[in-house]
Amino acid sequence: HKEGGDYSALLAKLESLSGKLPLVVVVGDASSKQCQSLLSAQASLMMQSQPRLVRFLPAHIVSMDQRLNKAHHSAFFDLFAQAAVHDLPEPQGGVESVTLLSDEQGLISRLSQIIATVLGRAGLGGLRVNELEVMSRDDEISLNPRSLYIIIIGSEDDLYNATNPDGDFRMLLHRILFHTGRPPLLAVSGPNGAPPSASNPLLSPALEGLLRNPALYPYTGHAITLPEVAGESHITWLSNRLA
Repeated sequence: HKEGGDYSALLAKLESLSGKLPLVVVVGDASSKQCQSLLSAQASLMMQSQPRLVRFLPAHIVSMDQRLNKAHHSAFFDLFAQAAVHDLPEPQGGVESVTLLSDEQGLISRLSQIIATVLGRAGLGGLRVNELEVMSRDDEISLNPRSLYIIIIGSEDDLYNATNPDGDFRMLLHRILFHTGRPPLLAVSGPNGAPPSASNPLLSPALEGLLRNPALYPYTGHAITLPEVAGESHITWLSNRLA
């Protein structure tokens, strides 16, 4: 509520214009100061007592005191990424190279051997393969719009960590996509013998679950879980993506 009325008419107009619920941010909620979730218990109870606001729970309303917590950072980051994906640049011509990117040199070296096999089978042995080790996921890196990037990570937590969004790879994925117009490939290094998803044998259940997040939709079909020894199905999948 605000002095002299409330925001219900404005919220209704925004919903009619966009076709979806807007995000409501309650600022100045003292009970959110020590809260690490998107909405404090006190604010949630208040919203539930307002019939016109109940439908905004739980995904379209957050509360905060004066500072954003980690959960806020994660939610807003996803929200802005979903909005930006509707305005991607057109890819600039064909692919001239493949760039393997990770914060672990061991993962880069391992995938480099697999990629050499893949390129040889696909008749693309002349395609240049670059290796890029980042010291931090916030590193300012120069991106080549004519390169296909493959991001290699050690676990699903490295892709998406809502409790520490500054430490996951979402920023790099989005930065590459928005700069080149090409979704990077994502390879998650998994142990041999780990059970695959029942619906997709090339994904772990955890990775398949993460890809259901709307903010990660652009990478559906571009992600794979690689065991320590890649099988024929993994080689074929990579060959199809690089052809």
